[in-house]
Amino acid sequence: MNLSSGSMAGGVEDEIASWQATRRFLATLPRAADLRKARIRGGRVLRLRCDRSLPFEYVAGFLDPFLATWGARHEIEYSGYDPGLTGVETRSTADLRILFLDWRLHLGQLSPEDAARWARTRLQAALRAGEGRAPVLINDWPDCDALNRELRQVVQATPGALLIGAHAVAQEMGTDPFDARNDAVSRFPFSNQAAVALARHLALDLFPPLTGERIKAVVLDLDDTLWKGVLGEDGAAGIRVLPGHQRLQEKLRRLKERGVLLAVCSRNDPTDVERAFAARSDLGLALNDFASVRVGWTPKAQALGDIARDLNIHPSAMLFIDDNGAELARARAAHGGLRILLADPEGAETAAALGHFPGLFPVAADVAAALRTADIQANREREKLRGTAGANLAAYLGALKMQVEINVGRRSDASRLYELSQKTNQFNLGLARISPAQAAEAFGAKSLVMTVSLKDALSDSGLVGAIVAAVEGKVATVREVVFSCRVLGRDIETLALWRFCGRLAARGVAEVRFAVAEGPRNKPARDWLARILPEGTQASLALLTARLQGAQGHPAAITEVVHGPEAE
Repeated sequence: MNLSSGSMAGGVEDEIASWQATRRFLATLPRAADLRKARIRGGRVLRLRCDRSLPFEYVAGFLDPFLATWGARHEIEYSGYDPGLTGVETRSTADLRILFLDWRLHLGQLSPEDAARWARTRLQAALRAGEGRAPVLINDWPDCDALNRELRQVVQATPGALLIGAHAVAQEMGTDPFDARNDAVSRFPFSNQAAVALARHLALDLFPPLTGERIKAVVLDLDDTLWKGVLGEDGAAGIRVLPGHQRLQEKLRRLKERGVLLAVCSRNDPTDVERAFAARSDLGLALNDFASVRVGWTPKAQALGDIARDLNIHPSAMLFIDDNGAELARARAAHGGLRILLADPEGAETAAALGHFPGLFPVAADVAAALRTADIQANREREKLRGTAGANLAAYLGALKMQVEINVGRRSDASRLYELSQKTNQFNLGLARISPAQAAEAFGAKSLVMTVSLKDALSDSGLVGAIVAAVEGKVATVREVVFSCRVLGRDIETLALWRFCGRLAARGVAEVRFAVAEGPRNKPARDWLARILPEGTQASLALLTARLQGAQGHPAAITEVVHGPEAE
């Protein structure tokens, strides 16, 4: 049931039946009895560690059927039952750690505020035990608003901690999540369906983005996908926007607000599409909500490649939604790793499936979300400027009137550093994939962190890059050089490294080493370093600075601000 790869023996018809089943599986809460019949084999293994005062086995037993939708399964290590969670201090190599608590044991003795403070100490201990690498998840409680408010504040203030929203899961179910019979027999107070809902929340919402499964763009067909009917035959007045389509469009609008890019891939006349969006006030989206629009008679598999280039992302970071199974099959064959979803012509199941599609859940606020679509749309104007300048790169860069803001040691950039490290693939030199806890720790005395923000005459790109180095005596090890794909081609990364060398010199550094990892998509970053240092991945700071002297002629206006101890 992998959403991005593999094929079934019976051909496209069998595939379509499988995709319909997958859509229904994602759109509805399956029955516990049906999940128990599932047989899961193979897949990527997620290693879990669970410290608990509440039986987690009832939830874990339902994880794998959901994990299988994105090609994963789990292995789990349990602590003993311990209300004090003393086992969280045990070191573990798990990918994810779960603190699963029976909050009834604590709220009889502690106030919500004190219970949340105690939870903070356990979260911090678990993060230390995992050396900051493994995120730690902790559950709230369905019927205790005061506790849940306190826990949310604790989690938000603890880098690397996340909330398992048992309260939100119960609200989405719309039924009583508790079951007195289960509680009497096993001290598990929830119903079987509540256990299924918690497993779905973990396996489809939380685990994928925490382990690198992220969707950056949703690409949509139009006819019988975003509306009911065929625009070319029914005309703008004849297509129907049903309640399911309205729910779908609202979900898409929320995804865009959270930073997911939207795109259109449709076989239609472009003028007809423009008129439809202009004429139909019941469409919840405008055409300019889409960062890329490919409408015409080009084969969709080819148009999807054009969209990936427009957005400067790999097709494996895209979800393609279409009502035509043959188009989905051709698209998936052309683009390895592309996620697909067979659209429901009525819209309702598509909307519901998006609610739990792996890789779309927002585990953290995306601080660059508001800027992303407009910045990508502005790239079209940049390409026109580049075409006008021809081979004269300096003329092109000068015409952009760029303003670069460099911040050294600004701790408030830790969350954006985490986002860039996790989400950026093409220009990510070390592929360190640092955790939120490690991002916060990077601003310590033994490190140097530079973040880079960019504006130009066409748009504000926001915070687009970072360089992170560990400094020990006269040696600096550069762990991260990471820049958003949205700004590639403007040589901001070279300019930033030149300024970074100046900060290293101020710290007395004499030698620089770069951590370089070879990933499937980071060749642009590796090629960039090879042009600067063809000898390898380390050099004297003097040599590196000399190689970067050309950056002094970059036409961008630069502001550099030093924060904290670096400013002294």
